[in-house]
Amino acid sequence: MIIEPIELFMSRAIYTTWNLTERILRTQISGVLREEQLEEWKHSLEEASCQISQHLNFAMLVNIQGYEVGDQEKAIRN
Repeated sequence: MIIEPIELFMSRAIYTTWNLTERILRTQISGVLREEQLEEWKHSLEEASCQISQHLNFAMLVNIQGYEVGDQEKAIRN
């Protein structure tokens, strides 16, 4: 099955959220991403984690379903 680039763009998801009430840090990364988009995801993760009080117990949910491994894998490991 061939996926058109517009479909790849539409299915891409990059976000991180912190919910203090539920004490849940959620992050998602999916699709075929460029290095700049991985930097955007890492920045969102760092920004959300700065909102968490020190010594606070919380759950972290990571969704990488649909993440396509490629050249960007080197960037995410750094």
